[in-house]
Amino acid sequence: MSNKNLETLSVQGLLIAGSPFRPNQTEDDYGNPITPIYVIQLVIDDITATAVTTAISRKMVATWGEDHRNHASQIWGVQHGSDPSYEQTYDKLYIRPKVRFRPRVFYKNIESDRFELIPDDPNETIIYPGCVVGATIEVYCYERRDRRNRLTKGATLSFHDVVLIQQGEHLYPKVSPDQAFSGLEIPGFNPFSSQGAYRPQPSPYQDNIAQPANQGTHRPQPSPYQDNIAQPANQASQDFQDPSFDTREENFDDDIPF
Repeated sequence: MSNKNLETLSVQGLLIAGSPFRPNQTEDDYGNPITPIYVIQLVIDDITATAVTTAISRKMVATWGEDHRNHASQIWGVQHGSDPSYEQTYDKLYIRPKVRFRPRVFYKNIESDRFELIPDDPNETIIYPGCVVGATIEVYCYERRDRRNRLTKGATLSFHDVVLIQQGEHLYPKVSPDQAFSGLEIPGFNPFSSQGAYRPQPSPYQDNIAQPANQGTHRPQPSPYQDNIAQPANQASQDFQDPSFDTREENFDDDIPF
């Protein structure tokens, strides 16, 4: 559907998950390739949350009128973390905007005072969870039918440009291989050699593994009661053979209308 009265705003938040450089999803629930989806998760303050919620309401009114609450069954806007096992979002407000193309990423050059493009960050040394970033957010309203042909209406957030504001402590720091494997004796070899430079050696624990006794091959004998056992009919389970039978929950958040 057309997106009249475009709602866009700039927000600032703490990046806690996702990356503007690497897609979060490249296939659907059935393993089929899809257009890559980029997702970032930002913890935001109360003022930003109010601005985002207001923008969503304005967009829904412009799309469906004042009774928009009777139309939209899914609103992917500001969320409140309620699970204490997720420390980064628990009791915090956050958003998860997503987009189907790689966004532009900038920083402001301290010398020229101009915004400059960051082409890539393969090792997450520039932008990573723990940085404060800004992003341009856009509100979309959509109508679509799910796999069971049920009409669904909702609102969601997209993002386009990202700017690095401040680097902070990495929320998920990575250790070097030297630190991670410091307690192990690891031989050096070239796994890419065509001659196979490495040959596995017998394990020092091999002698401690109990070997099964050679008891010969056991052949089960027919039971004298075999004729009295009722044999089940050949009723292959249609539930699991029928492709229309699917116990998985619909994941509406995976579908982006833009």
